[in-house]
Amino acid sequence: MRHGAILLLCLLLVACDRKPAEGPSVHLAAPATCANDWTKCADNTALAKENADWKNVPGLCKKVTEAQLQYGTPQWGPTPFATTLPGNIYVTSGKAVAIDSDVKFVSADQVLQAKIVCEYDLKLRTVTNLYVLPH
Repeated sequence: MRHGAILLLCLLLVACDRKPAEGPSVHLAAPATCANDWTKCADNTALAKENADWKNVPGLCKKVTEAQLQYGTPQWGPTPFATTLPGNIYVTSGKAVAIDSDVKFVSADQVLQAKIVCEYDLKLRTVTNLYVLPH
């Protein structure tokens, strides 16, 4: 009896270890939410807080700013480009802005305080314009 139980256990283990028969695989798509589709966001704030693509925007805006060194080397605060506009214009237009209100540009002969407005195209996933506004 003992050998029969061991044999049965071995057969069950082998059966459970088999791969399923080949055939078409079924993939369930994740439902579209603000996290993975900016058009599903309720407003600009939700987009900035929840959307996975938006997490790249501050870094892209910094990169574009640093490539245009006509004002000197930028010195960033702790959260560059963290300011967004209120409302839902980003979601309705597909165009967004990220703002850094206090950047210092340091050159050999001066320090320039400025606000930077970075325009971002949500559809194309690219920075389209950058404005440096001295203050």
